Amino acid sequence: MTDPQLVGYRREIASVMTNPLRIIGVTCVICTREVDAGHQLCVKCRGHRSRFELSGNPGSPSYLTSDLVVPLTYAVQGYQAYTDMYKYKDPVSFEAAQRRLALLAAVFVGAHHSCIDRFTGHPVTCLAVVPSLNGRVGQHPMEKFAELFPLNWHRIQLSPAHDLPSDSNQRREPNPAFYQCNYDLTGHHVVLIDDTWVTGGHTQGAAVRLRNAGAARVTILVFARFLMTNYPPTLEFIRKYDIPHPPYEITICPVTGGVCPQ
Repeated sequence: MTDPQLVGYRREIASVMTNPLRIIGVTCVICTREVDAGHQLCVKCRGHRSRFELSGNPGSPSYLTSDLVVPLTYAVQGYQAYTDMYKYKDPVSFEAAQRRLALLAAVFVGAHHSCIDRFTGHPVTCLAVVPSLNGRVGQHPMEKFAELFPLNWHRIQLSPAHDLPSDSNQRREPNPAFYQCNYDLTGHHVVLIDDTWVTGGHTQGAAVRLRNAGAARVTILVFARFLMTNYPPTLEFIRKYDIPHPPYEITICPVTGGVCPQ
C-alpha cells in the first residue's frame, strides 16, 4: 500500500507533472523522447553512444555513456512543469516551483529509489550533481534537492574544468574534458543528477567523466525531460499521447515506465 504521505505529495504535483513514457519503438529506451521508425534510440542518444563506444569482444560493444536515464517528469514547452524548471532557481519568487520539485524528488525516493538497484543489479553507491558550465558562483540549486536522496548514496563532487570554451554551444557537447573528478570510482555505481534533459550532451559528458574515473555504472536521473513543441515530430508525439494531461501517478515506475522491477 502506498504511503499516505506520498499520496499527499502526489496530490500536489499530479496536475503539473506527468510520467514519461517508455514504449518500445515509440520512445527512446534511454531518454524517453520520440524515436524514428525502426529505431530504439533517438538520434541524439545514438550519436552520444557511437561517439563513446568502446572496442570489446566482437558482437558485444560497450559504451562510456549512461544507458539508463531516469526522467521524473515530462516538461512540455508552454506548460507549468516547463516553467518550473526555469523558475525554480529563484529562491524568493518561485517557492511553489521549488516545492513541486522537492515533492517530485520525495515521491521518487519514497517509492522508487531502490528500483535502480533492482533494475541494474548493481546497487547505487554514490551521488553527484552535474555542475553548471556557465560560470555560476556558489552552490548549484540542484545541490539543495540532492540532500533529499538516500544518505547511503555517498556524495561526490564534480566541478567544471578551468579551460572551458567561451562558446555556450560548444559547452553543450558531450565532452568529459569539461569536468573535473578527483575520486577513484572503481567499481562504483553513481547516480548523476541534473535538472533538465533536452539533447543530453551536457549530462552524458559528465557521465563519461565519471566512467573515466573508474565508475562501473552511471545512472542519470533528471527531474524533467523537456519536450519542445516547435519541433514537428515531438509535437505530433505530444498530441498523440495527450501529454501532459495524464496526471502523475506514483505507481508508474520511472525506471521501467510500468511496474517496478522485482
